[in-house]
Amino acid sequence: MDLSYRYSGKSVLIIDIDEASGSLVNGTIEDFIETMLTMDRKKSTMIALDMSRKKYLNSSGLGDLIMTKDRLFDQGVELVLIGVAGNIQSLLSMVGVEDFFKLAGNETDL
Repeated sequence: MDLSYRYSGKSVLIIDIDEASGSLVNGTIEDFIETMLTMDRKKSTMIALDMSRKKYLNSSGLGDLIMTKDRLFDQGVELVLIGVAGNIQSLLSMVGVEDFFKLAGNETDL
């Protein structure tokens, strides 16, 4: 799986999430998580998903997001969501998982 990514000044791995569909990623979430976990994270214990281009997340995408958070947590990696659209924040709140995720407005907030 090809991922568009970069590192912040604090060596946080930042992965760009496409807006393509309501799911979190194109392809399987298992492949996405495995790719993130096997990347050289420059010894960082934080991965950030740049959600600024994602305008919609369906129930499958929400499940993928929760699964990603759980799997990274199990590996000692903190997940941060950057630039989350208001309607996605509302979805997180509506299903009661808003406190489960750390949100950042932009990369400088990491």
